[in-house]
Amino acid sequence: MSTARRRLTSLAGVGGLVAAAAVFAAPAQAGGWTQVARADHGYVFACKTAVNSAYGPLWRVTTFMSNYYSDHGHTGGVTVRRYDPYSGPVIHRWNVTLGPGQTSGYGTVYLSRLLPDTLTAGAGELNGEGAGGDVSMSSVAYC
Repeated sequence: MSTARRRLTSLAGVGGLVAAAAVFAAPAQAGGWTQVARADHGYVFACKTAVNSAYGPLWRVTTFMSNYYSDHGHTGGVTVRRYDPYSGPVIHRWNVTLGPGQTSGYGTVYLSRLLPDTLTAGAGELNGEGAGGDVSMSSVAYC
């Protein structure tokens, strides 16, 4: 076998290994968490999954709050409203209050992918001060 042919064969083999690694690594890297609200060191995270149901196509949004690095309590959560993000009827809600150094369990809310459902998220201090707002589903990572 000539030197040029050996190099070509080696390059093809390495290319195949790199391609295989990319294919097998993709699912592990596909998921992630998006920070959707924050107050000091209280963070609300979310990820989404497209699901079909008897109600039609939905987004299943999995969420949790981390207050792990905080020295005081925080509250946070997500709300799904229909038609208007601030005054429309509440479809689903998940809220939690955490003490310093705590992390919540997972919560789940659902949004219609056909109807005008909006996800809002917020986080705040225990005295009521905080921040929040609309969360674009296109900005939320897939689980």
